Amino acid sequence: MVPTLTLSRKIQSFVVALIFLIASCIFFYVPTRQRILLTEEFKQKVEALAETVQLGMSIGLSSGDMTAIPKVLDFAKSNASTRFVVIVSEGTTFASVPEKFQYSPELEKSDTLIIVKKPLKTDAINGDIIVGCSTASIEAKTNEARSQAIMLALGLMFLGIVAAWLLTRTIVTPIRRLSIAAEKVGQGDLTQIVEVRTNDEIGKLAHAFNQMVGRLSELVASVNEQREYLASNIQKLSIAAEKVGQGDLTQIVEVCTDDEIGKLAHAFNQMVCRLRELVASVNEQHEYLSGSIQTMLLSVDSLSNGDLTQKVPIGQNDDIGHLFSAYNDAVSQIRHMVEQVIASVSATVSASEQITTISNATTYDIQEQSLQIKTVSVAMEEMASTVQHSSQQAVLAA
Repeated sequence: MVPTLTLSRKIQSFVVALIFLIASCIFFYVPTRQRILLTEEFKQKVEALAETVQLGMSIGLSSGDMTAIPKVLDFAKSNASTRFVVIVSEGTTFASVPEKFQYSPELEKSDTLIIVKKPLKTDAINGDIIVGCSTASIEAKTNEARSQAIMLALGLMFLGIVAAWLLTRTIVTPIRRLSIAAEKVGQGDLTQIVEVRTNDEIGKLAHAFNQMVGRLSELVASVNEQREYLASNIQKLSIAAEKVGQGDLTQIVEVCTDDEIGKLAHAFNQMVCRLRELVASVNEQHEYLSGSIQTMLLSVDSLSNGDLTQKVPIGQNDDIGHLFSAYNDAVSQIRHMVEQVIASVSATVSASEQITTISNATTYDIQEQSLQIKTVSVAMEEMASTVQHSSQQAVLAA
């Protein structure tokens, strides 16, 4: 799980940790460093005291003035940090402060003393001057420095907390306002404006955010406008297409722009015009075919009633015209055949009358004539059947 530590907590934690680190360094480093410096300085003072005692002893003993020894010891004793001064000659304590003080090498291991040895070689003494000084003053100054370091560390920690609070308020508060505004913008509220109070990076960020929101608002407005424009034109096209689907070919969609919608509306209008022309052409062809079929049916009906003078007028040189021409040729042939049959019948009737007037014609001739008449009758029936069949074929062809 990702930790949910806020930015203000992060900044405060960082600043407090940094101040705590600095305070810790001050608390531990400053007293330790001061102790080292004080110890070195104190050693130099002890060295100087030991050299002074050495010089005083050397001068006094060289001149034979034994009273110089207590004077030098009293001078060394006047130093508040001096704990002992011992003059050792060949392993024996010659003089000491305090009196009857016994020096032991174990004292050199003590942390509370700084011991300095200086050689003392005179006619009377061949040994060392040992000066031991207490480090109590160093400890006191170190404790004082430690107390000051603690106060300084506490002060720095307090200032760090205040600085963290101010830094949080300076940095996090504007960022929090930006975060809240960005969240509202993400929810669709494009009226958010973040107040720019500074000219630093955060101020520039707020200014850039305001510019972004303004551009987003313009973009959304443009998109909404385009959406409304598209919805309106698509609705017009849909209504017009629905009416065209219902058979109303008078629909025209107004073309106001030269964009894709305008091109689509123009193409729709062209399609409707072509459909209207196509429907008009189909209707015209339908009327033409209906009239031609009606004419053919009337002519066939008259032909079936025996009117062999029928002739269908040929209007166009198309398939209907070719059909009418073939029909007229067929009727003409039928009429010619009927005329031939009628002429034959007339000739037969005339011959019969001549035979009748000749009373002496033989029965065989009469029977033969009868057979011929029957043959002609059969031929006429066949001709009538042929005419009827031709009429049916003409009707079917129409």
